[in-house]
Amino acid sequence: MESTKLAEIGICSILFLRPEHRKNYTDKLTPEHFIFPQTKSVFNAIKNLVKNDKAIDSLSVFNQIEKDGISKFDSVKQLDLILTEEISDINIETYSEIILEEFGKRELTKFKNKLSKIIEEINYDNFSEKVGSLEADLKKISIHQSTTLESLSSILARFWRDFYREENQKFKLGIREVDEIMGGFSKGNLIVIGARPSIGKTTLLINICTNFVQNYSKNILYYTFEMTKYEVGSAAASRISKVSLAAIKNRKLSGKETSDFVGSISKEFNNFFHIDSLQNNYDIDKLKSSIRDAVRINNASLVGIDYLQLLSGTNNSKNGREQEISMISRALKGLALELGITIIVLSQLNRRLETREDKIPTLSDLRDSGAIEQDADIVMFIHREAFYTKTPQNENEATISIAKNRHGKTGVCNIKFYGNIATFEESKNENFWDFNTNSTKH
Repeated sequence: MESTKLAEIGICSILFLRPEHRKNYTDKLTPEHFIFPQTKSVFNAIKNLVKNDKAIDSLSVFNQIEKDGISKFDSVKQLDLILTEEISDINIETYSEIILEEFGKRELTKFKNKLSKIIEEINYDNFSEKVGSLEADLKKISIHQSTTLESLSSILARFWRDFYREENQKFKLGIREVDEIMGGFSKGNLIVIGARPSIGKTTLLINICTNFVQNYSKNILYYTFEMTKYEVGSAAASRISKVSLAAIKNRKLSGKETSDFVGSISKEFNNFFHIDSLQNNYDIDKLKSSIRDAVRINNASLVGIDYLQLLSGTNNSKNGREQEISMISRALKGLALELGITIIVLSQLNRRLETREDKIPTLSDLRDSGAIEQDADIVMFIHREAFYTKTPQNENEATISIAKNRHGKTGVCNIKFYGNIATFEESKNENFWDFNTNSTKH
């Protein structure tokens, strides 16, 4: 019984502290599954508050418990002993399984006792009635019965109800030509940006993050495995201020550059952009835990990761690298859905691209795993021909190809790249190629 009590307290505490788990587990569990009156009343209160889209804090839970009348607490302080218990959400599924299994055992015991009684009472006249009663009890004990089926009318009703809600809006990358084709991205999306080394994928990710903060005033998290926090911050500052990255790094700013630098990096902007520098081969489970905590604390909407191949899986010694990368990409997609955020992850491309005459990347160039393509909602590639031809007149030319777009169009667009100020921006000629219409737009 002690493990059941700890599991019930654990579920209540996690649902109180971690909003990302509430919908899933208040759907999966019911108050009837709980055995202890106080945890049953807490769970029932949280479930009702979630159902009615109400704010959840100690006072609202306390008041809801008073209203429901299942079990009483003498004070909010007494309630907080359950609600604020420091319990990791890593084991939330285990807690749920313990609660459901114990519920099943209790119901089976009741069923056994009822069956013994029915065997003594059953006869020809009441046979159908008694068997029907037993069937209803057995159905109730099917604790793993799916409850996720939903009618089309219900789904469409929910769609129209949520249509204009902020959390369902489409976000833009901030480069017009790319956004024209891609159609924006949503919460829950996993976006993969691929390129060979030194082409500019880190620069593009920093551009997307700074554009996101400027356009939406929302928090972002930036995880890097190759650069220091200072280096990422310098690149973001160069992108915003248009001051040379070399001048920032070397601390050789002119009077005007100093003014531009200081004037463009507002305190508000700084507070939205959060950077963490991690060591190579960082464990995906540790990264997931870090992201969960950071999203909870900072209410972040976008996470950038630089880059995928520098992450390690939990069982990297047992599986090949391809399986390991597959597991990591699936984990990132699942995390984006779980937390209701967008995750943008950079990916290296296979070296064989360098041996081809045509250096433009394709989906088959994604390094280590085809599962990256399957898990991603959007896959885009960066190509700079001047990097290979060494022609100065084309050094600012770049193309971005949207090779996969689960919810929109694919295509290629020409943009400008300015490495000295860590910037990708719109092309002046405003041409791009739409794969879906086979036409050039102007």
